[in-house]
Amino acid sequence: MTRRLVKQMMYGALFLAVFYLVGWGVYAAWIAPAPSCFDNRQNQEETGVDCGGACASCALKSLKPLHVSWTRFFGADTKVVVVSEVQNPNPEYSASLFDYALLFESDTGIERVAQQSFVYGGEIKYLVHIFNTSLARVRYATVEIATSTTQWKSLQELPRPITQVRAIVTDKIDSWVAVRVFVTNG
Repeated sequence: MTRRLVKQMMYGALFLAVFYLVGWGVYAAWIAPAPSCFDNRQNQEETGVDCGGACASCALKSLKPLHVSWTRFFGADTKVVVVSEVQNPNPEYSASLFDYALLFESDTGIERVAQQSFVYGGEIKYLVHIFNTSLARVRYATVEIATSTTQWKSLQELPRPITQVRAIVTDKIDSWVAVRVFVTNG
């Protein structure tokens, strides 16, 4: 290698380095997207990738959907009672509002009843519906939760109330048993 070739290579490398730095500066100043909570990077003092710090908490990002454990139906006189168990597997977050649909099929067709409810963090809730029909006419009943409309709140935003059962009264009326529960919010 001649001295002149080495000198040309050094100037070329220096020129490329300066060109790269100017290009990177232009990109960083005017073209690069600003840090956000949706850029798949841990930046802007986030504690995880796109969560924590200025973004939503990491626990909120990894929430599990509400789960319908079971649905049962049984007859009572000329009515059918449908009961479903809904579980919130997230102990730190309550579903302050969620939409669900009860699908109920009898020999007269399928009835879809849209409802809304809430469930506290880590809680099991029972949804109860009563229909005016006989049990012999019912084929099935099920509950479907629309997870896309669930509104989540932390336990600090929606705390579970402290309640106490004050009294339980049972009365026998003909062939029925009526149960009344008196609860106080303390």
